[in-house]
Amino acid sequence: MLRSLVGSEMCIRDRKGRDHLPKLLDFHNPATGAIMVMSHCGQDLGDYQMETVDKLRGGRIDGAGYLAGSRKICRDLLSALQFLSQDAQLCHHDIKFANVAVQQSGGEPHATLIDFGTCYPCAAIPDSVYGTHNYHPKEVHLMSPSTVR
Repeated sequence: MLRSLVGSEMCIRDRKGRDHLPKLLDFHNPATGAIMVMSHCGQDLGDYQMETVDKLRGGRIDGAGYLAGSRKICRDLLSALQFLSQDAQLCHHDIKFANVAVQQSGGEPHATLIDFGTCYPCAAIPDSVYGTHNYHPKEVHLMSPSTVR
């Protein structure tokens, strides 16, 4: 798993100008221990959404601004997923609030997809299911318990 993790993170280093994936700033040889230094990407999506809803209720933003920000976050995530699946040929496999970082930039949210530890090549069919249990698709729960990790 360590080799694929490092391979996935290295792919992101050569991300061809995609701003919705973190920059890999440095890494250490996995033979001596995997240490990766990535760019800071902001707070997780859940915390960002709670703060934004509080601003909406407090009248500091209007409904149109909230909707525009939500759409921008969705576009950013779709752009990141398109790059991963089409250019990098990787499936993320653990998309959840904690793995989407959001920060304000130029008055609008900027979302970044993070945590590529459970990525696998799109062409490969994994023999086990990885990721966060509560975020698995329904069909995973129909599988044999011995294949879910």
